Amino acid sequence: MRVLAGRTPSPAFKRLWDGDTFSSLVIMGMRIGMLAAKFILSLFIARYMGLEELGVYGLIVGASGTVQAVMRGGVFTSLSREAVGQPQAELADNLRHYGLGIIALYTLLIPLALLAGAWFDAQHIALLALAVFVTEHLSYDSFILINNLQYPKIANLIFSAQSAIWIYLFVAAAFFAPELRSLEAILAFWIGGGLFALAIAGGLSHKWPWRAAFRRRIDFDWYPKNIRRSFRLYIVDVLSVFSYYIDRYIVTAFLSLELTGIYIFFGQIVTAIWNLVNSGVMIVYRPRLIQQYDNRDMKHFNTTFKACLVRTVLTTVALCLLAAAAMPFIVTLADREQLLAHLPFLWALLSVLPLRAAATAGGNALYTMHKDRENIIYSIIGFALSLVVGVIGVALFGLYGIVLSTVAVAFASIVYTRSVWPRRSHV
Repeated sequence: MRVLAGRTPSPAFKRLWDGDTFSSLVIMGMRIGMLAAKFILSLFIARYMGLEELGVYGLIVGASGTVQAVMRGGVFTSLSREAVGQPQAELADNLRHYGLGIIALYTLLIPLALLAGAWFDAQHIALLALAVFVTEHLSYDSFILINNLQYPKIANLIFSAQSAIWIYLFVAAAFFAPELRSLEAILAFWIGGGLFALAIAGGLSHKWPWRAAFRRRIDFDWYPKNIRRSFRLYIVDVLSVFSYYIDRYIVTAFLSLELTGIYIFFGQIVTAIWNLVNSGVMIVYRPRLIQQYDNRDMKHFNTTFKACLVRTVLTTVALCLLAAAAMPFIVTLADREQLLAHLPFLWALLSVLPLRAAATAGGNALYTMHKDRENIIYSIIGFALSLVVGVIGVALFGLYGIVLSTVAVAFASIVYTRSVWPRRSHV
């Protein structure tokens, strides 16, 4: 932890702290807390606020992820990858430029938020949602950056502050104070969680050369230069996010807001498991894969990737079995007959999640190999199939069309990744 805190731990502690098994267990523990928080929030909204309100909340979550991807311009994806081994002075200067650019872009969205609020007669929700987008954006960037600097446990502590602590506080407060059971209150607590996460990240990086970075003049050429060189990553980011969230909007368009709420309820469980595996396993391996590929060590890269893939699939299977066994009992707490009637839909989603996790691991490997062109094709395949198969599947089979879409995307992604995988022992 020397880079963040300025202190060097003892060798024995460092071996324990940096071990893959210990890291995965610690991160899994934090991620289980996040998984529980997401589900508790969905359960609370479904029981005390209704499935339609849960559907609206899910649409805001999707909008948040989509806006973040569009605003990043692919720049942060490139910066965070290059942060591995980069001097702090250079990193601080890049982050200064990036942060100022992001703040300027979100400022431009304020008039659009006001117009959207006037159109839907929900000014407070529109402005609060915009504030959520900003804090989510910056706190998630902090998580990714610190993880890529090979501090995955500290990074996930920040992510826990952003994604879980505020949920526990909101549910506890709203349980005893019914007047807080509203979207406005949820968004306000959500903003608080993001600010807390940013405060932790700021405290951890306070010894970085920020003062020297901000003394320099802003290089306005920095923006077009980095946007141009990050364009491929930008396309990948945007298409990946569109593919990730498009299902809920297809369900809303072709079915109903109540069925969107049902999809969000069960999809929250699936998403929580997927995020747990992604951040607890796949992202932990990412910095090492980047270094091995950059060092032209394809033999060890393949070995590391296989270990990542095996742990990803086995962890996903274990969590899916646990969720499938527990959900029939837990769903009764929501006191919604519609959810009990759709339990087979959840089991169908869980049954295909290991395939999706394996496909995601392959896409992550393309990123670590700097195969940005291949990653664009990978993302186009995912988005096109998510849209086409999703629309046709939902129109013909209702919610089960989402399962069909997931299988089609995962299978096609795995086939494509295998077709472009390097065959040589060295890069």
